Amino acid sequence: MVFITALLPAALVAPAYAAPKPKISVSASSASVVVGKFVTFKGSVSRSSAGSTMSLQRLDKGKWKTIATTKVTSKKKFSVTTRAAAGSFSYRVRVTGNKKIATTNSRTMKVSGTYKLSGSPTQVGKNVTLTAQLPDRVKREVRVHKLVNGSWQVHDIVESSGHGIVAAQLNFPSTTTVRFHVPETTINGVSYPAWNTPQTTIAYVVWDPVAAKSILADINKVRKAAKKKPLKLHQNNSRVAYLWSKHLHDSGEFAHNPNYSTQISKKWKRAGENIAAGQTVGTVVNAWKNSPGHYKNMIGDYTHVGIGVYTGPNGYKRYFTTIFAKY
Repeated sequence: MVFITALLPAALVAPAYAAPKPKISVSASSASVVVGKFVTFKGSVSRSSAGSTMSLQRLDKGKWKTIATTKVTSKKKFSVTTRAAAGSFSYRVRVTGNKKIATTNSRTMKVSGTYKLSGSPTQVGKNVTLTAQLPDRVKREVRVHKLVNGSWQVHDIVESSGHGIVAAQLNFPSTTTVRFHVPETTINGVSYPAWNTPQTTIAYVVWDPVAAKSILADINKVRKAAKKKPLKLHQNNSRVAYLWSKHLHDSGEFAHNPNYSTQISKKWKRAGENIAAGQTVGTVVNAWKNSPGHYKNMIGDYTHVGIGVYTGPNGYKRYFTTIFAKY
């Protein structure tokens, strides 16, 4: 019996090899971003990933779409930025493979693009600004809709910028629900569908500036007698104070606002609150002066005070809130 051994050329003899998948760590700078503002995704990639292409992808109508690209740095880090889209979307990053690593996707992350409404709640007669980023970055007609008896009515017509950013100055006599509506249009032969922002409510309060200034003057008299610097009236914090005074009237309770420290304007260094009921604009400061805890707040190390007075038919009729803050 003769055995014949066939020798294969060396070029045809090679082991099978699959490049390993790297590990991707990634995080978003925020899970909720004003539409049109930037959100950054950054992280690191393991193994021999330096120089590889990194793609930021967004899940849109069931398909992953690449919206930005970058390169993994020599330190195996990456950072890629995009503008927040309207709505809640899933994002991921994708590393394109090379001879040493396989193409790999990161975990998915949810990021919501929200709309910005400045100045709400606000005093009746004051303007607020509503801004949004349209899905198409072209200049288009935009209609401001207000909700009246369950139906949308045109309140104003404005125009977006060439980047699809729209802003409108709004003023209503009372709390009103609004939205942006973009009609269907064709620009340079390209058709753009109609589009609506989610509805948002502009809240108004009947804040009494005359009463607030009178109380401020009385507080500063107390502070002057204690050799303390005068306080400045803080408008946004006054809205917070007003809403709490109204809550005390409407609810029948008499207690401090447990959330005022998160509702007032940010970057405060120190804050405190006084409340009262049944007093008058002319007597309330003297009543606080005669109460050690309230007096301590009035002469405390603060720079601003928010003052809210609400008068109604319930309970003690008149309710007062002052929020002291140092900025």
